[in-house]
Amino acid sequence: MLRIICRRAYVFCLLIMCALTSPVAATTQMRCEGAACGKQTAGVGKTIRVGYTQFSPYSGTSNTGVAEGYMIDLARLLLEPIGYTIQFMPHQNPSELLASLEAGRIDVTTPLSFNSEREAYGEFTNPIYTFSFGVFVAQGGPEINDARDLVGLRVGVSRGSHADRLLRNIEGAVAVPLESTDGLLMPLLSGDIDAVVAPTASLNFNARRAGLSGRIEQTRFSLQQFQAGFLIDRSQANLLQHMNGAIGDAQSRGHIQDLYRQWFEPKPDPLTHRERSFVVLSGGVVFLAL
Repeated sequence: MLRIICRRAYVFCLLIMCALTSPVAATTQMRCEGAACGKQTAGVGKTIRVGYTQFSPYSGTSNTGVAEGYMIDLARLLLEPIGYTIQFMPHQNPSELLASLEAGRIDVTTPLSFNSEREAYGEFTNPIYTFSFGVFVAQGGPEINDARDLVGLRVGVSRGSHADRLLRNIEGAVAVPLESTDGLLMPLLSGDIDAVVAPTASLNFNARRAGLSGRIEQTRFSLQQFQAGFLIDRSQANLLQHMNGAIGDAQSRGHIQDLYRQWFEPKPDPLTHRERSFVVLSGGVVFLAL
């Protein structure tokens, strides 16, 4: 009898430990349905080269060399249901991305904020996202209430980004182009630059991920908000038409909103890391006692 009880307790503890330590998927794969499935043949047999930058959480390359991020999943959401195969191609910053598009090495970029200079490289899809650009300083850094407070400051931006372009229009501000948005935090905290201009959601995400949220602060001054869309090689007229159709369909069905919530509004974990550890250790103690 005691042997049966021990065996059941052992199995129970293993089940608890597996449940607590199993990974949770960051996103859910969207599938076509209804009218969208009728468009599956649009890109059958065609591979699309999608360029992206190191721009967490929107896009980036994982430790295993796989493209990941909200914009990566967004490209999959739009292109895969209509039959396209996607080849993701990494770049460090928007300057490299535009150069690749111009040279024909990629067919489309992940969403970029609209501006006339970029329209020289390709044609934008319909708007699909809005970037809000914030100004950040290290905790206790200079107070910035308007553009005049940026005069004389060394301000870090991602090379070739919209923030880079905006900052260069502020006379007296010293733009310091860095290789990627993901690399803005450490120069700020080391004192190599005085402030950072970057998409608000991206910088806050990177600060939380690095455990540095308490060491930076967003100033009262923010640059304008800008709509964004995929930038497509002008020779890909069919792709532009297909993507605009897919964007309209996904927006009307709420798929884009659902994907955004999955990335930026995650459900809280019912157990904290400490609580998980306590439960697992308790199960181990029970098992040893039995």
